[in-house]
Order: sequence, then structure tokens, then C-alpha cells
Amino acid sequence: MEKMRVHSFIPYSTLGEWASFGSGVLLAFIIGWTVIVRVCISSISRNPGILRLPLLMLTIALSSLIVLEMGQYNTRAVARLVDLLILISLADLATRRIQPAIENLGKNRTRDDLDLATGS
Repeated sequence: MEKMRVHSFIPYSTLGEWASFGSGVLLAFIIGWTVIVRVCISSISRNPGILRLPLLMLTIALSSLIVLEMGQYNTRAVARLVDLLILISLADLATRRIQPAIENLGKNRTRDDLDLATGS
């Protein structure tokens, strides 16, 4: 395995780290990563709001960056980007859950409530 390294002080890339455990482990890692990315992209694509397109573009760009980094950086660096991808998806999901409540805030007020709030 030392032949895979450029120098003994340079760590393996993410793919090299997982391949050092065997091709089955590497395959399981790639399938697991693919499932995570697919779930994140499909979750964001179901967003009916105005942030759908920018978040979808960000998610796809981040996924592409992760693919690039898998061949160059270690698993810890790639895991940080995967965590960011998951965090973006969870934030999108949370905003979709509270969006109806925010929109209904102004709809439930009567004219008397507005007069009291403005002091008229």
C-alpha cells in the first residue's frame, strides 16, 4: 500500500483511505455517499418556495466539489463538506415547516389588532 503514496508524510485521499480497507468497503462508501447526496437534492427540489433554485444550485455545486475533493483530500475534509450539505438540506426542511406559520401571522389579525399595534 505504500506504493500508492507520493511520500510517507502525505496522507491518502478519501478514495485511497477507503480503498485501503478493500474494494467492497470502497463500494459501500461510494453507494452511501450517493444515497446521501440524492436524498439532499430530492429534498431541496421539493421546496415550493423562492429559494428552491438557488439552494438546488448550491447543493449540486457542493456535491460536485465533494467529488473533486474525494480524489485529493482526506476523509475528514470531505466529511465536513458532506456535513454542510446535510445542514443545508435540514435548514431548507425547517424553513419549509415554519413558512406557513410565518405567512399566516399577518392574515389572522383584525383591524382592531392593527389599530392597537400602531397606537391609533
